[in-house]
Amino acid sequence: MTDYGKYVFCTTPPEAHAPFTQSDFLFPTSLSQGESRKNMRKTLFFITLAAVVIALGPGCFSANDFLVGATTSTAPKQYKAHFKTAKCMEMTGKVIYQAPLNYYLTDSALYEIDNQGNGARITNHWSDPAGVFYFVHVKDNAGWLYLIPHDPQKVPVRLEFAKGSYKVNKKKGALQPVGKPYAGCVLQKQ
Repeated sequence: MTDYGKYVFCTTPPEAHAPFTQSDFLFPTSLSQGESRKNMRKTLFFITLAAVVIALGPGCFSANDFLVGATTSTAPKQYKAHFKTAKCMEMTGKVIYQAPLNYYLTDSALYEIDNQGNGARITNHWSDPAGVFYFVHVKDNAGWLYLIPHDPQKVPVRLEFAKGSYKVNKKKGALQPVGKPYAGCVLQKQ
């Protein structure tokens, strides 16, 4: 079992959290609120940059040139499960806004798709007794870890790592983050 398994899975459905608290995610952080906001702004900048690159189409580079563990994609035609972002918060306990995203789980990938039908096919993954883990990061910047528990009573989550708050190690044939996330979102089954 990885270290993530004992910290991040919620055992109650997202609608039971009104509002939810930091203990719902069960993982600590060492980032201050100011550092979290600064990192969020940087992350939003790079996500916006990636969206602009995708929107501009072919050119000297694309989002695939700096995404590690994923490629750009549209929604799959067939999938095993469908999730949406429900509630998100910084590890300080502050609830934050997250643009609505759709997640589609297939046998070989997790897709993160926006409301316009564009997004990423995340193929970097591994499994342990707690669940299936998917991880993608932007070269030298933010990273996202998705945890889909094997136990249907536990709620999937997405964790975000700020630039400089994690390292990437290759383990079990997959790239895995080592560090502390600064924000997380509950993924609600559709």
